[in-house]
Amino acid sequence: MRIEASRRRILALVLLSGLLCGAVGGCAKKVHLPKPALAPEIVHCFDTVGHRADAKPWLLGGTCCCTPSPEVLADWQRHGYLADKTAQDVIDMYRGKGIYLAVDHQDCNNACQYGPHVVKGGRCMVPPTPGTENYEQVLFAMAYVLRKRAPKAYRKDIPSKDVAYRAAPKPEKK
Repeated sequence: MRIEASRRRILALVLLSGLLCGAVGGCAKKVHLPKPALAPEIVHCFDTVGHRADAKPWLLGGTCCCTPSPEVLADWQRHGYLADKTAQDVIDMYRGKGIYLAVDHQDCNNACQYGPHVVKGGRCMVPPTPGTENYEQVLFAMAYVLRKRAPKAYRKDIPSKDVAYRAAPKPEKK
């Protein structure tokens, strides 16, 4: 009988602690935003997803955020970009613009002192960490936020209050 009473007390304590944890931790209202059933079109290429043939370099206003290499440069040159440059010349051009590449540092997920990622207005062009929200935002140029939390310049483009929005170019300064 002692064992049975002891088991009941332990069970009661476990249930009580579960209820308290649920009451304390579960009070906050959480909003879950559904992601699209199919992945959106890839907008930006970078080292971990591979270079997209014919993608214009970020340095020239394009969507390619790959670290300059002889292979990537060969594709850029086939498409008329940076014809008289070497990979090191292009790396130096990025550095001259204050942009930090994967050859400068790694594994920061753009949360370093140079971040955010260049596509978000920062100076870090290190590939984002796969599986993170930042990775999706850079890759697809999408952000999953509530309309009221989106930057004011984007709010008018969000069709409803609980969907993803495509990152738009920065608003023009007047």
